[in-house]
Amino acid sequence: MSAAAQSTFDRRIVERLIAERDAAREEVRALRRMLFADVVPPEEWGLCRQEIMVLQMLMRRELVPMEALVAALWLDPPEAPEQSVFVHICRLRRKIRPHGGGISATRRVGYRLTGKDRLREAMAR
Repeated sequence: MSAAAQSTFDRRIVERLIAERDAAREEVRALRRMLFADVVPPEEWGLCRQEIMVLQMLMRRELVPMEALVAALWLDPPEAPEQSVFVHICRLRRKIRPHGGGISATRRVGYRLTGKDRLREAMAR
């Protein structure tokens, strides 16, 4: 293959990769819109990124399974992902309690958020 032909071939590959990357980014954005509620807790609540993601998922759904939390929080889950989720849930419970929120666990099923309306009001202040 000549140098000119190789250059054209390389350019086509790069263009295709860029197009696929852009399509994948848009798909991820669409999935995030379906998965996460469009709420942002105030900075003074002191939530870390993972806690915000958990809260957004709980605000969007009636029940959030453990597997969904693990999949949403990590591309490569830690060694004990359930324990890590449990730690985030415990910290989040403590941080949203003063604002009228709570999280209940259903063993082997998932988590539910209580006080959603009170939390929305607190976030709107």
